[in-house]
Amino acid sequence: MTALPQSPVTRRASVVFCFNSESVMYKYFLAVVLGSLLTTGCEKAEKNTSVTADTSTAAASSLQADVWPLPASTDNPVDTLISIHFDNAPVLGRGEIYIMDAADDSVADIIQVEGEVDFLGVDPKQLRTVKTRQVRIDGNRVVIQPHQGALAYGKQYYAVVPAEALAAASMNGKAFTGITKSSSWKFSVRDAAPATTSLVVSHNSKGDFYTLQGALNHVMQNTAVDEPVTIDLKNGFYEEILFLRGKNNLTLRGEDREKTVIQYLNNNTLSPGTGSSGLANEAQGGRSVFLIEEADMLTLENLTIKNTTLIGEGGQAETIYFNSPGRLIGKHINLFSEQDTLLVKGYNWFYDSLIAGNVDFIWGASRVSLFENCEIRTLGDSRGTGGGGYILQARSANPEDKGFVFLNSRLTRGEGPLGHDVPDHSAWLARSGGNEGYFDNIAFVNTRVDTHIHPGGWNPSRTANPANPHVHGGWRQYNIMNLAGELLDISDWQLGYTLTDAEYQAEFASRDILFSSWNNGAGWNPQP
Repeated sequence: MTALPQSPVTRRASVVFCFNSESVMYKYFLAVVLGSLLTTGCEKAEKNTSVTADTSTAAASSLQADVWPLPASTDNPVDTLISIHFDNAPVLGRGEIYIMDAADDSVADIIQVEGEVDFLGVDPKQLRTVKTRQVRIDGNRVVIQPHQGALAYGKQYYAVVPAEALAAASMNGKAFTGITKSSSWKFSVRDAAPATTSLVVSHNSKGDFYTLQGALNHVMQNTAVDEPVTIDLKNGFYEEILFLRGKNNLTLRGEDREKTVIQYLNNNTLSPGTGSSGLANEAQGGRSVFLIEEADMLTLENLTIKNTTLIGEGGQAETIYFNSPGRLIGKHINLFSEQDTLLVKGYNWFYDSLIAGNVDFIWGASRVSLFENCEIRTLGDSRGTGGGGYILQARSANPEDKGFVFLNSRLTRGEGPLGHDVPDHSAWLARSGGNEGYFDNIAFVNTRVDTHIHPGGWNPSRTANPANPHVHGGWRQYNIMNLAGELLDISDWQLGYTLTDAEYQAEFASRDILFSSWNNGAGWNPQP
């Protein structure tokens, strides 16, 4: 009988009976403890008698080139993913995959082939509960992601992958019959965590971590709240859902803006609501790719974040939800989704960045969100409706908040995820939520716009608050141009207030003016 090790965020206990024949394993008792929740069950694991000694020996000789981590490797990150390469694209089957502690054959992690949940973060009272795909198909590879905190430093592991876990799979010309301890695929996690505030995330064993969430967990658990930390992400596709809470002065920096891509499929159908943290399984983790709570001076630089949801299948699907009164910086980044791409509170500065979507794709209750030298791209709707949608929906909490300000930026259009175009005169600058409890504070200043913008500019379907905009609140505009830089006739933008030259100079001309309310008037002037 063996017990599962405790991770920082979950406590699992498992009693198993292991027989000498590694092709048969019965699991008689499983207890999962998540906070104060106790679930017990009794089940018989799938009986797999298809792996013989001969096929196991054959598999052992061929696994070297077909699996990751490599057999007998000793310097793997604690959050390493596990992958197996097949002759063809396999299909997800059923059942469970096991990660075993090689020292005593105890179970380190149990991973459902489908229908998994994980708990992100390090504080048991503030975890992000998310529906995940811990086992997924990537071309001819199956990628297996252990649960957060399942692996430990200085330990050796092996995987047990029953044949039933994958269907229609072949390896080296033979039908896949499973992987067991006899397959001689053991790998070790390096001895100790990094002792540095400059971390590297990479999809090889040379980085400090394999996943960004692994690095975030390390930072939240092992560095002081205000200690500056930098995480460098090497080029690659990081298929991850993310959570950060209670950490200030953190920089996430990609190697290449177009080649460092964080992406996940998450949406309002899968995970309803904007989300929050709490006890495991007691708080909806929400539909964003990256949920950030109680953080100040988070900098995202030189990377791309995508929510791969199609609007007709999942609806609202944020890339980022910055749920904090603090400051967020996005420099040289790309954000892609369709509906609700970016949701922010607090103070935000986006510089030389691309934000793309088609329905309310920038929204929230920020005090000030400045988009400077940015491209705001309306994407073709993947439902094929031919509509251009709405760029913004502001929900400023205070009437004096600057809200969303676009300075020296461009409103453009492009093909959607399924190749649909955005027609002329089909996209609105913003629509109101029609609620007197918040304010529609938006300003377009020195902005160039393409012909996809509706001649009326501001959508009239609901009355904005305030209904009569002015220099300090509501829908505002100044020096609007076409993409060639020629002054545009916006006489039909009648629902917006046109700033005077003096009002522009006094209230909107520079970022130090726009961020002057930060910290009770202390001000903030971030630099490129």
